[in-house]
Amino acid sequence: MAFVFKVTTTTSPQTFTIPCQNIGTFNATVDWGDGGPTSSITAYNDADLAHSYATAGQYTITITGTFPNIYFNYGGDRLLVDEVVDLGDVGWTRLNGAFNGCSNMTVFDGGTTDTSSVTNMGSMLANCSSLTSLNITSFNTSSVTNISFMFYNCSSLTSLDVSGFDTSSVTNTSYMFSNSSSLTSLDLSSFDTSSVTNMQSMFQGCSSLTGLQISGWDVSSVTNGTNFLSDANNALSQAEYDAILKNWSLQPVQSGVTWHFGDAVYSADPIAVSIKIDGRMTGDTYTLTRWYEDADNYIVQEAGASDFDFEQSSAAVVDTVTGGSFTSGILVPYTIASRHGSTFINGAVDGTALTADTTPTSLPDLSATDLNLGYVYMGTIKEFAIWNVDLTDAGIEEASS
Repeated sequence: MAFVFKVTTTTSPQTFTIPCQNIGTFNATVDWGDGGPTSSITAYNDADLAHSYATAGQYTITITGTFPNIYFNYGGDRLLVDEVVDLGDVGWTRLNGAFNGCSNMTVFDGGTTDTSSVTNMGSMLANCSSLTSLNITSFNTSSVTNISFMFYNCSSLTSLDVSGFDTSSVTNTSYMFSNSSSLTSLDLSSFDTSSVTNMQSMFQGCSSLTGLQISGWDVSSVTNGTNFLSDANNALSQAEYDAILKNWSLQPVQSGVTWHFGDAVYSADPIAVSIKIDGRMTGDTYTLTRWYEDADNYIVQEAGASDFDFEQSSAAVVDTVTGGSFTSGILVPYTIASRHGSTFINGAVDGTALTADTTPTSLPDLSATDLNLGYVYMGTIKEFAIWNVDLTDAGIEEASS
C-alpha cells in the first residue's frame, strides 16, 4: 500500500526533489530505489525530500507512512517522472496540482490508493500530455469539491473511466477535460452535478469525443457554462442533444447562464412546442393562449365550462385533446400545460397528463405569427412559459403541477 513511482535521471550525478504543499502532517519513509539509505520525512519542506542519484537511469521510489500530498504543479523536476505504479494509501488529503506538467509520464495507476480524505483534485493530472494508460477506478472522490482542470491537456489519452466517481460534493468542474483532444470515450451518465456551479469549458477542445451522455445531469446550480463544449463538435448525438434540451429545460436553472454545445443540432422532425400557463380565472369559457395565423393554422389552449381544450390545426386538419376539470368561480386557480408536435398533441391539468392524440401529421408553422396571451379572459396570469421542444407527458405533468 506504499506510494510507488518511477523517475529517470539524465545526467550523472543528478538531484531529484519531491515537492509538497504545506498541508497536513508528514511522517514518512522514502526508499529512493538506488540501494542507498532511506530518508525520514517529517515536514513538507524537509531537506531529505531531495536526493542525488550518482548514475543516470530509471529508479523506483517507494514512500510509506503518512505523506498527505505531492505538488509538482508544473514546476520542479516534473519532467523526470515516468510512471506512477501505485498511488498507494499514505494518508492523502490534497492532490491538486499533484502531477501537473509531468509531460513525460506515460502510465498512472491508482492501485491500492485511499483518497477518501482528499478534498481537492484540481489540475491533478493536467498537462500530462504523454499519458496513455490511466487507471483511477480505485479513487474515492466523496469528499472532493474541486475537479477543475483535472485532466486538462491530457492530449494522448483515448479513453478514461470515471464512471465510479462520487461527485456529490463537487462544485467546480471547469476545464476538467479541456484539450484532451484524443479522448474518444467518456461515460459521465452517473455524475451527480447537483452542487456544481462552474462548468466553464469543461469539454472545450475535446475534438475526438463522441457519444457523450449528460442529458440526465442536474444543472440547476450552474452559473457558468461558457464554452462548455466549444470545439468538441462530435460529442453530442442529435438524440442526446434533444434529450438535453428537454430535460434541462424542466429544471429551475439559474438565469442568464450562457451554454455552448459545439455544433450539436436538435431534431427538426418531429418539430414540437410546449406551452404552460398558470393563473386564476373568474368565470369560464375563455381562450387562454391563442397562436393564430388563420382559420386553418393555429394552436390554442381554452377553458370550457368544466374542462380544458388543447387544440392545433395545420392546413385545416384539426386535432384536439379535452379533459381535466374546472369549476367556475371567482379567481379559481389552475395550472395547465400542453405539448404540440407534428405527430402528437396532449395536455396536462394540475399535474396530470391527459391521453395523447397521435393522429397529427404536421404542425402549423407559426414562427411569423404573434402569440396572444389571455386572448379572451377574465382573471390573472402568474406564469407563462414556452419551450421549442417536446417536454413529453412527464414534462407537461411537471410543468402543470
